[in-house]
Amino acid sequence: MEYNATITKIVEMNHKIREFTVKLDAGDPTFEAGQFALIGLKDDEGNMIRRAYSIVSAPGDGDRHFYIILKYTPDVFDATKTPKALTPILFNAKEGDRIFMAPRAVGHFTPKLAKGAKQILYVATGTGLAPFRGMLRAHEDLLKTTKIALLHGVRHEDDFGYTDELQALAQKYPKNFFFFPIASSPSQDYTGSKGRVTTIMKDGDIQAAFGEDFGLGTHAYFCGSPAMIKDGTAILEDLGVPTDNLHKEVQ
Repeated sequence: MEYNATITKIVEMNHKIREFTVKLDAGDPTFEAGQFALIGLKDDEGNMIRRAYSIVSAPGDGDRHFYIILKYTPDVFDATKTPKALTPILFNAKEGDRIFMAPRAVGHFTPKLAKGAKQILYVATGTGLAPFRGMLRAHEDLLKTTKIALLHGVRHEDDFGYTDELQALAQKYPKNFFFFPIASSPSQDYTGSKGRVTTIMKDGDIQAAFGEDFGLGTHAYFCGSPAMIKDGTAILEDLGVPTDNLHKEVQ
């Protein structure tokens, strides 16, 4: 497997969050908001290390953008780890470097799943934000007719991404878009909401923002940790959201 694409841009959002823009050499670069693509780089031994990442951009943005957080754990740079992690290798990459990217983006985690919904919840932890940012950019017109709440849970406030952009969107559509960022282990200086996304789902703030309870017309997308998805779907089922209206993607 050889390299077939180029990293054309790297945006360093902070010391552990970066956005990578990748351009295919040839082939069909199209994708749907919410899909993911397989990318890969070779390690020092020439082995191709691959991983699927959700696409954070909208089709209208052009090339595929990937929003990646480097999670610092004791073994993240362990060369003996099996399988090896791609993220730390990516963080050593530079603009202009060659990379592998699967020509075809895949996945059914797209706005089509909630066609005709009256209310939509996007529930994310960490980099699970990526597909939702892409959906909002690609389908902003939906905010003229549909109430949407985006819940983004992180451990530390440094792990938030695109906050200014999302807050601006909430100001642009004050009656239909509601952004709920929350941190579970923030610094002492953090003044925002503290807890987990499931905390927000339980306390009634979303229903208060919507001006009505959840029901048959409510859809929810979950992208993040398995534990969050398990707990979050149970909460919404108890609040009257049909199981078929709950859409999940583990990050």
